[in-house]
Amino acid sequence: AKPIRYDSDYINRYRRLSETDAGKQINAFRIKWVLDHAGPRVSLLDYGSGDLTFLSLARLSHWPEAHGYDICEDDLVKYALHDLGHGSHSRHHAVCFWDSLEHLDNPMEALALADAWVFVTIPIMPNSVNPARLPEWKHYKPGEHFWYFTRRGIVSFMREAGFSMTDGSEAECEYGREDIATFAFLRREIK
Repeated sequence: AKPIRYDSDYINRYRRLSETDAGKQINAFRIKWVLDHAGPRVSLLDYGSGDLTFLSLARLSHWPEAHGYDICEDDLVKYALHDLGHGSHSRHHAVCFWDSLEHLDNPMEALALADAWVFVTIPIMPNSVNPARLPEWKHYKPGEHFWYFTRRGIVSFMREAGFSMTDGSEAECEYGREDIATFAFLRREIK
């Protein structure tokens, strides 16, 4: 499959979604999720910052020094991330992967940036999806998604990366998303 371009059109589509009532509820949920698990004023990296909504809200609320990273080709996002302190190569107490982990060809590199917490929102393949019918699943996106997980699969994958699941939620489905779960993972040996 042809690789997707993370350009202005891609970013603007998600910017429009984040401005909806559901998008605002999802970002409020994510802020509370990180606050409840990692606490305020910790070093925070939003990996896959996209339209910058979560990163902006994080900086305005509990994490004024939050950093962001994104591979997008949108110039406005690049400049904004530069101004916000590009933090992709330094370690952080908590790293958020809101709909981004499945887009990484080598997520272990990104996961290594987390000293303690990793927060993930990711499509979860229902157990009822036959792997042979994967191409029919809503979240099957060759060229965009490198990884596909069941709930047990993401927990096992993260365990291999050195993290234990402490919490999971399907709250984003209450805001209209489908087959999406949010997880909190804690590094087994905090650095």
